[in-house]
Amino acid sequence: MSRWYRKVRAPALWLLALSGGALVFASVRWLAAVDPFARFLSGAYSEPLGSGVGSTMQDVDVTIRDGSDLVISFSAAEVTLRRDQQYMRLTIISDGKVYDEGREAAWFEAGIATYRGNQGLLEVAGAPRAGTEDWELRADRVFIDRGQKQMRAPGGMRGRYLDGDVTAATFVLNYADGTAEATDFEWEGPVAVDQEGRQEQRPVLISGERFESFTDPERQVFYTAEAIDEDTILRADVITRYVEEDVFIAEGNCEYRSPDAVLIAPKVVVYHKEKRAVITGGVYVLVKPEEDKGAPAAGPPLPPAEPELPEGIRQPPGAEQEQEQEEDTQERVRSTENLRQYPIVITCEKVEYFYQEGEKRAILTGSPKARQDLGEGAWREITAPLALYQEDEELLTLESSEGERDVRLTNSNGDDLTAKRVVISTVEGKEEYTAIEIKGTIMVPREESKGGGKGGGGGIPKAAAAHG
Repeated sequence: MSRWYRKVRAPALWLLALSGGALVFASVRWLAAVDPFARFLSGAYSEPLGSGVGSTMQDVDVTIRDGSDLVISFSAAEVTLRRDQQYMRLTIISDGKVYDEGREAAWFEAGIATYRGNQGLLEVAGAPRAGTEDWELRADRVFIDRGQKQMRAPGGMRGRYLDGDVTAATFVLNYADGTAEATDFEWEGPVAVDQEGRQEQRPVLISGERFESFTDPERQVFYTAEAIDEDTILRADVITRYVEEDVFIAEGNCEYRSPDAVLIAPKVVVYHKEKRAVITGGVYVLVKPEEDKGAPAAGPPLPPAEPELPEGIRQPPGAEQEQEQEEDTQERVRSTENLRQYPIVITCEKVEYFYQEGEKRAILTGSPKARQDLGEGAWREITAPLALYQEDEELLTLESSEGERDVRLTNSNGDDLTAKRVVISTVEGKEEYTAIEIKGTIMVPREESKGGGKGGGGGIPKAAAAHG
């Protein structure tokens, strides 16, 4: 008897059929009619393989059907079947397959497993691996639920997804349609990018408190999300990626950080194939000062705190010092040499950015305004109906409306000018303004009288018109 149980090989004969909640061994039905152990059904011989155990087989190929439909198949080193034929214990499972409507939908392997026939639930453990064409998951325990057509890893998982490494705190995969849900999800892998006509792989890390994937159309959704590559950081309440089109849509509290700028907006849409991004809905852009460029996470520098010095070390400046400081500030506000030294804040309603190598440019519409604070209350500002920034040439062009002269330049000196067009160059060593049809007011200090101690104007400003 022991030899019969120790070696049973039936790769084509053992058929486990699930019909009306009962498992039937189609090829050994004669065992039910002619029970060789009937005389041992009383006393110590009633359960010779343990409590509730009906039979044990080694080196078995198993197929499970729901009616005539094949639902699961696998090979196992050992199968232990309960007497009611509704429960199996399995060891060393290989070549596991899960079917949906006749097609092979998922796969699995494990060290140990149990199968509950009345629930259609396969629980695999012992360093299990399972997955589909797109997914490979490893976990302490994976549940394969053929009723729900799901793979679940409630205790967390790690594995592979679309050529990238993935981890999650909880995970549910619908193997019938390829949809998935997860929490504390993180994916790191390559994304194809076009560099001057050639395809390159760029590593990207995407994470979210919650994740969903869909198949019609194929898209991934990350909630409270962050996407990081070697040059940029994108954060948003929701980030959706349309895989086939390679389009990213970030919505809600969007924050984009690059080596040169920080951008904040309600919505950002990135068309990777077109190398185009559209930012809408109250856009805020911070162009970093030169010393802060190069680090995506870096923001504008904080102003230094004024030291508290003991009484007598530093006295309030006199009138002469105040006048010198005022003149220095006025000169600083009008200078073009310091354009790269201070952060620039740009606001508008829409930015369309093209980032093809060698053709990088941005079109700003919806009342674009650029403001630069130079410290100590000094500032300068420019507004226009339309602005164009050519990144490679470092040129900002501001255009008026049709037939109007409504590009406007103002500053803390009191200057107020309008122009048909203004072009600002921020090229190092070539910082300059160029204006067409400029007109307005420049505030200049009145020169003091210098005659024999007689009183003069003492720095009282006067207005002057400027025409270009």
